[in-house]
Amino acid sequence: SDLKVEVMLKAPGVKAAWASAALQRLMADAEIFSNHIAEVLGSVPQIWLLQLKDGEPFTMVRADLEEMDIARDSDLAERARSKASEIEEMTALVDTEFVELRKNLMWSRPKSMQYAFHQIGEVNARAMCEGLEMAYNADHAQKDPSHLEEISIWGCSIGNGGAVALANALAIGCGEKLQSIILDENDIGAAGAKALGVGLQSCPFLRELSLPKNPLGKGFASLLTGLGPNLKVLDAAEANLDDEAALATSKTITRWPFLRSLRLAGNAMTLLGIEALVRSMLLAKDLQQLDLRGSSTTPLAVEWHRLMKLLQKGNIDTRKLRL
Repeated sequence: SDLKVEVMLKAPGVKAAWASAALQRLMADAEIFSNHIAEVLGSVPQIWLLQLKDGEPFTMVRADLEEMDIARDSDLAERARSKASEIEEMTALVDTEFVELRKNLMWSRPKSMQYAFHQIGEVNARAMCEGLEMAYNADHAQKDPSHLEEISIWGCSIGNGGAVALANALAIGCGEKLQSIILDENDIGAAGAKALGVGLQSCPFLRELSLPKNPLGKGFASLLTGLGPNLKVLDAAEANLDDEAALATSKTITRWPFLRSLRLAGNAMTLLGIEALVRSMLLAKDLQQLDLRGSSTTPLAVEWHRLMKLLQKGNIDTRKLRL
Protein backbone atom coordinates (compact mmCIF):
# COMPACT_ATOMS: atom_id res chain seq x y z
CA SER A 1 0.00 0.00 0.00
CA ASP A 2 1.32 3.47 -0.93
CA LEU A 3 1.60 6.37 1.51
CA LYS A 4 1.41 9.81 -0.10
CA VAL A 5 3.20 12.65 1.69
CA GLU A 6 2.69 16.25 0.57
CA VAL A 7 5.08 18.93 1.83
CA MET A 8 4.97 22.65 1.02
CA LEU A 9 8.19 24.61 1.55
CA LYS A 10 7.54 28.35 1.68
CA ALA A 11 10.12 31.09 1.11
CA PRO A 12 8.02 34.25 0.56
CA GLY A 13 9.67 36.94 -1.54
CA VAL A 14 12.14 34.52 -3.12
CA LYS A 15 11.84 33.20 -6.65
CA ALA A 16 10.53 29.63 -6.59
CA ALA A 17 13.25 28.50 -8.99
CA TRP A 18 15.94 29.81 -6.62
CA ALA A 19 14.40 28.17 -3.58
CA SER A 20 14.02 24.80 -5.29
CA ALA A 21 17.53 24.64 -6.79
CA ALA A 22 18.98 22.78 -3.80
CA LEU A 23 16.08 20.33 -3.81
CA GLN A 24 16.62 19.65 -7.50
CA ARG A 25 20.28 18.85 -6.87
CA LEU A 26 19.32 16.54 -4.03
CA MET A 27 16.66 14.78 -6.10
CA ALA A 28 19.17 14.15 -8.88
CA ASP A 29 20.60 11.28 -6.84
CA ALA A 30 17.60 9.02 -6.23
CA GLU A 31 19.39 6.82 -3.69
CA ILE A 32 20.55 9.66 -1.45
CA PHE A 33 17.21 11.46 -1.81
CA SER A 34 15.38 8.30 -0.79
CA ASN A 35 17.54 8.12 2.33
CA HIS A 36 16.70 11.71 3.19
CA ILE A 37 12.99 10.97 2.80
CA ALA A 38 13.37 7.93 5.06
CA GLU A 39 15.11 10.14 7.64
CA VAL A 40 12.28 12.69 7.52
CA LEU A 41 9.65 9.98 7.89
CA GLY A 42 11.68 8.41 10.67
CA SER A 43 11.37 11.63 12.70
CA VAL A 44 7.61 11.11 12.95
CA PRO A 45 6.88 9.24 16.20
CA GLN A 46 5.88 5.61 15.58
CA ILE A 47 5.55 6.17 11.81
CA TRP A 48 6.62 2.55 11.33
CA LEU A 49 3.33 1.36 12.84
CA LEU A 50 1.63 2.41 9.58
CA GLN A 51 3.36 -0.40 7.72
CA LEU A 52 1.06 -3.21 6.63
CA LYS A 53 3.90 -5.72 6.71
CA ASP A 54 6.37 -5.77 9.57
CA GLY A 55 10.01 -5.77 8.54
CA GLU A 56 9.46 -4.18 5.12
CA PRO A 57 11.57 -1.07 4.36
CA PHE A 58 10.07 2.15 3.06
CA THR A 59 10.57 2.50 -0.69
CA MET A 60 10.06 5.79 -2.49
CA VAL A 61 7.92 5.23 -5.58
CA ARG A 62 7.78 8.76 -6.94
CA ALA A 63 8.71 12.33 -6.06
CA ASP A 64 7.25 15.43 -7.74
CA LEU A 65 8.48 19.00 -7.32
CA GLU A 66 6.10 21.86 -8.12
CA GLU A 67 7.16 25.53 -8.04
CA MET A 68 4.86 28.43 -7.19
CA ASP A 69 5.80 32.11 -6.81
CA ILE A 70 4.16 33.82 -3.79
CA ALA A 71 3.60 37.57 -3.46
CA ARG A 72 5.54 39.31 -0.66
CA ASP A 73 2.39 40.62 0.99
CA SER A 74 0.61 37.25 0.94
CA ASP A 75 -0.75 35.91 4.21
CA LEU A 76 1.33 32.80 3.45
CA ALA A 77 4.36 34.81 4.55
CA GLU A 78 3.06 35.09 8.10
CA ARG A 79 2.13 31.41 8.13
CA ALA A 80 5.65 30.54 6.96
CA ARG A 81 7.16 32.55 9.82
CA SER A 82 4.88 30.69 12.22
CA LYS A 83 6.11 27.36 10.88
CA ALA A 84 9.71 28.53 11.22
CA SER A 85 9.15 29.18 14.91
CA GLU A 86 7.74 25.65 15.25
CA ILE A 87 10.91 24.26 13.71
CA GLU A 88 13.00 26.21 16.23
CA GLU A 89 10.96 24.61 19.00
CA MET A 90 11.67 21.17 17.52
CA THR A 91 15.43 21.79 17.62
CA ALA A 92 15.04 22.52 21.32
CA LEU A 93 14.10 18.84 21.77
CA VAL A 94 17.77 17.93 21.35
CA ASP A 95 19.36 17.31 24.74
CA THR A 96 21.98 19.84 25.83
CA GLU A 97 24.63 17.10 25.79
CA PHE A 98 24.09 16.49 22.09
CA VAL A 99 23.73 20.16 21.20
CA GLU A 100 27.26 20.60 22.58
CA LEU A 101 28.47 17.41 20.90
CA ARG A 102 27.18 18.60 17.53
CA LYS A 103 29.15 21.87 17.91
CA ASN A 104 32.35 20.36 19.29
CA LEU A 105 32.87 17.32 17.06
CA MET A 106 34.56 19.39 14.38
CA TRP A 107 37.24 20.33 16.92
CA SER A 108 37.52 17.21 19.07
CA ARG A 109 37.43 14.79 16.08
CA PRO A 110 37.57 11.61 18.23
CA LYS A 111 38.75 8.28 16.86
CA SER A 112 36.20 6.43 18.97
CA MET A 113 32.64 7.23 20.07
CA GLN A 114 30.99 4.92 22.61
CA TYR A 115 27.55 4.97 24.21
CA ALA A 116 26.01 2.06 26.11
CA PHE A 117 22.38 1.98 27.28
CA HIS A 118 22.18 5.75 27.03
CA GLN A 119 18.71 6.82 25.91
CA ILE A 120 19.88 8.79 22.90
CA GLY A 121 16.76 8.38 20.75
CA GLU A 122 16.29 9.44 17.13
CA VAL A 123 16.41 13.23 17.65
CA ASN A 124 19.73 13.18 19.51
CA ALA A 125 21.14 10.60 17.07
CA ARG A 126 20.42 12.96 14.18
CA ALA A 127 22.12 15.82 16.03
CA MET A 128 25.18 13.64 16.61
CA CYS A 129 25.36 12.66 12.95
CA GLU A 130 24.99 16.29 11.90
CA GLY A 131 28.04 16.96 14.05
CA LEU A 132 29.96 14.21 12.25
CA GLU A 133 29.07 15.75 8.90
CA MET A 134 30.15 19.22 10.11
CA ALA A 135 33.46 17.73 11.30
CA TYR A 136 34.03 16.07 7.93
CA ASN A 137 33.27 19.25 5.97
CA ALA A 138 35.18 21.64 8.25
CA ASP A 139 37.65 23.83 6.34
CA HIS A 140 40.49 23.14 8.77
CA ALA A 141 40.14 19.35 8.27
CA GLN A 142 40.14 19.08 4.49
CA LYS A 143 43.59 17.48 4.32
CA ASP A 144 42.35 14.56 6.43
CA PRO A 145 38.55 14.95 6.84
CA SER A 146 37.69 11.50 8.21
CA HIS A 147 38.62 10.80 11.84
CA LEU A 148 36.29 8.10 13.23
CA GLU A 149 37.65 4.54 13.53
CA GLU A 150 35.11 3.03 15.93
CA ILE A 151 31.51 3.83 16.79
CA SER A 152 29.62 1.88 19.44
CA ILE A 153 25.99 2.78 20.19
CA TRP A 154 24.59 -0.09 22.25
CA GLY A 155 21.01 -0.14 23.53
CA CYS A 156 20.38 3.55 22.85
CA SER A 157 17.05 3.40 20.92
CA ILE A 158 18.27 5.40 17.93
CA GLY A 159 15.64 3.67 15.74
CA ASN A 160 15.32 3.87 11.98
CA GLY A 161 15.65 7.65 11.98
CA GLY A 162 18.98 7.48 13.77
CA ALA A 163 20.22 4.67 11.51
CA VAL A 164 19.33 6.67 8.40
CA ALA A 165 21.08 9.76 9.79
CA LEU A 166 24.20 7.67 10.47
CA ALA A 167 24.00 6.15 6.98
CA ASN A 168 23.89 9.63 5.44
CA ALA A 169 26.95 10.68 7.45
CA LEU A 170 28.81 7.56 6.34
CA ALA A 171 27.81 8.12 2.72
CA ILE A 172 29.47 11.56 2.53
CA GLY A 173 32.75 10.07 3.80
CA CYS A 174 32.59 10.08 7.62
CA GLY A 175 33.21 6.31 7.61
CA GLU A 176 36.32 6.27 5.43
CA LYS A 177 38.46 5.09 8.37
CA LEU A 178 35.84 3.15 10.31
CA GLN A 179 36.88 -0.34 11.36
CA SER A 180 34.15 -1.20 13.88
CA ILE A 181 30.43 -0.37 14.04
CA ILE A 182 28.43 -1.69 17.00
CA LEU A 183 24.68 -0.94 16.98
CA ASP A 184 23.23 -3.67 19.21
CA GLU A 185 19.65 -3.33 20.52
CA ASN A 186 18.65 -0.06 18.87
CA ASP A 187 15.21 -0.74 17.36
CA ILE A 188 16.64 -0.54 13.84
CA GLY A 189 14.20 -2.06 11.35
CA ALA A 190 14.19 -2.78 7.63
CA ALA A 191 14.22 0.90 6.60
CA GLY A 192 17.26 1.62 8.75
CA ALA A 193 19.04 -1.52 7.51
CA LYS A 194 18.42 -0.58 3.88
CA ALA A 195 19.83 2.91 4.44
CA LEU A 196 22.88 1.51 6.24
CA GLY A 197 23.58 -0.69 3.22
CA VAL A 198 24.12 2.48 1.19
CA GLY A 199 26.22 4.23 3.82
CA LEU A 200 28.43 1.20 4.44
CA GLN A 201 29.60 1.29 0.83
CA SER A 202 31.75 4.23 1.90
CA CYS A 203 33.43 2.26 4.73
CA PRO A 204 36.17 0.33 2.87
CA PHE A 205 38.13 -0.69 5.99
CA LEU A 206 35.21 -1.94 8.08
CA ARG A 207 36.14 -5.15 9.92
CA GLU A 208 33.32 -5.56 12.42
CA LEU A 209 29.58 -4.93 12.13
CA SER A 210 27.39 -5.84 15.08
CA LEU A 211 23.59 -5.49 14.84
CA PRO A 212 22.02 -8.15 17.08
CA LYS A 213 18.57 -7.68 18.62
CA ASN A 214 17.41 -5.24 15.93
CA PRO A 215 14.35 -6.15 13.80
CA LEU A 216 16.30 -5.84 10.53
CA GLY A 217 13.96 -8.21 8.68
CA LYS A 218 13.70 -7.67 4.93
CA GLY A 219 16.27 -4.89 5.00
CA PHE A 220 19.14 -7.26 5.82
CA ALA A 221 19.77 -8.28 2.21
CA SER A 222 20.20 -4.61 1.23
CA LEU A 223 22.53 -4.07 4.16
CA LEU A 224 24.81 -6.90 2.98
CA THR A 225 25.42 -5.15 -0.36
CA GLY A 226 27.31 -2.38 1.43
CA LEU A 227 29.83 -4.59 3.23
CA GLY A 228 33.35 -4.59 1.79
CA PRO A 229 36.07 -7.25 1.52
CA ASN A 230 37.80 -6.45 4.85
CA LEU A 231 34.91 -7.71 6.96
CA LYS A 232 35.96 -10.14 9.72
CA VAL A 233 32.97 -10.21 12.10
CA LEU A 234 29.26 -9.96 11.28
CA ASP A 235 26.70 -10.31 14.08
CA ALA A 236 22.99 -10.25 13.27
CA ALA A 237 21.64 -12.54 15.96
CA GLU A 238 17.96 -12.22 16.91
CA ALA A 239 17.32 -9.87 13.99
CA ASN A 240 14.10 -11.30 12.51
CA LEU A 241 16.00 -12.94 9.65
CA ASP A 242 14.45 -15.63 7.48
CA ASP A 243 15.42 -17.84 4.53
CA GLU A 244 15.70 -14.84 2.23
CA ALA A 245 18.35 -13.31 4.49
CA ALA A 246 20.12 -16.68 4.80
CA LEU A 247 20.27 -17.15 1.02
CA ALA A 248 21.49 -13.58 0.51
CA THR A 249 24.27 -14.17 3.05
CA SER A 250 25.33 -17.46 1.49
CA LYS A 251 25.57 -15.82 -1.95
CA THR A 252 27.58 -12.87 -0.59
CA ILE A 253 30.02 -14.69 1.67
CA THR A 254 32.72 -15.07 -0.99
CA ARG A 255 33.07 -11.27 -1.06
CA TRP A 256 34.49 -11.41 2.48
CA PRO A 257 37.74 -13.44 2.23
CA PHE A 258 38.81 -12.47 5.78
CA LEU A 259 35.51 -13.35 7.48
CA ARG A 260 36.16 -15.18 10.76
CA SER A 261 32.86 -15.04 12.64
CA LEU A 262 29.27 -15.07 11.37
CA ARG A 263 26.67 -14.94 14.12
CA LEU A 264 23.06 -15.48 13.06
CA ALA A 265 21.65 -17.21 16.13
CA GLY A 266 18.07 -16.74 17.27
CA ASN A 267 16.51 -16.08 13.87
CA ALA A 268 13.76 -17.99 12.02
CA MET A 269 15.00 -20.12 9.10
CA THR A 270 13.80 -23.36 7.56
CA LEU A 271 16.09 -26.16 6.44
CA LEU A 272 16.48 -24.32 3.10
CA GLY A 273 18.15 -21.33 4.71
CA ILE A 274 20.14 -23.36 7.23
CA GLU A 275 21.59 -25.66 4.57
CA ALA A 276 22.48 -22.73 2.30
CA LEU A 277 24.52 -21.19 5.11
CA VAL A 278 26.18 -24.50 6.00
CA ARG A 279 27.14 -25.06 2.36
CA SER A 280 28.60 -21.55 2.21
CA MET A 281 31.19 -22.68 4.76
CA LEU A 282 32.76 -24.74 1.99
CA LEU A 283 33.52 -21.47 0.18
CA ALA A 284 34.72 -19.59 3.27
CA LYS A 285 37.68 -21.69 4.32
CA ASP A 286 38.93 -19.17 6.90
CA LEU A 287 35.59 -18.91 8.70
CA GLN A 288 36.13 -19.97 12.32
CA GLN A 289 32.54 -19.78 13.56
CA LEU A 290 29.05 -19.98 12.08
CA ASP A 291 26.55 -19.61 14.89
CA LEU A 292 23.01 -20.68 13.99
CA ARG A 293 21.80 -21.77 17.41
CA GLY A 294 18.06 -21.41 17.80
CA SER A 295 17.58 -20.27 14.21
CA SER A 296 15.94 -23.40 12.80
CA THR A 297 12.15 -23.40 12.76
CA THR A 298 12.11 -27.21 12.51
CA PRO A 299 14.02 -29.92 14.43
CA LEU A 300 17.32 -30.81 12.76
CA ALA A 301 17.88 -34.18 14.37
CA VAL A 302 17.36 -36.04 11.09
CA GLU A 303 19.42 -33.62 9.00
CA TRP A 304 22.21 -33.12 11.51
CA HIS A 305 24.37 -36.05 10.37
CA ARG A 306 23.93 -35.19 6.70
CA LEU A 307 25.08 -31.61 7.28
CA MET A 308 28.05 -32.81 9.31
CA LYS A 309 29.09 -35.23 6.56
CA LEU A 310 28.77 -32.41 4.05
CA LEU A 311 31.32 -30.37 6.00
CA GLN A 312 33.62 -33.32 6.56
CA LYS A 313 33.76 -34.04 2.84
CA GLY A 314 34.83 -30.46 2.31
CA ASN A 315 37.56 -30.79 4.97
CA ILE A 316 35.79 -28.29 7.24
CA ASP A 317 36.10 -28.72 11.01
CA THR A 318 32.53 -29.43 12.14
CA ARG A 319 33.22 -27.68 15.47
CA LYS A 320 33.06 -24.39 13.60
CA LEU A 321 29.30 -24.87 13.10
CA ARG A 322 27.04 -24.21 16.08
CA LEU A 323 23.49 -25.46 15.62
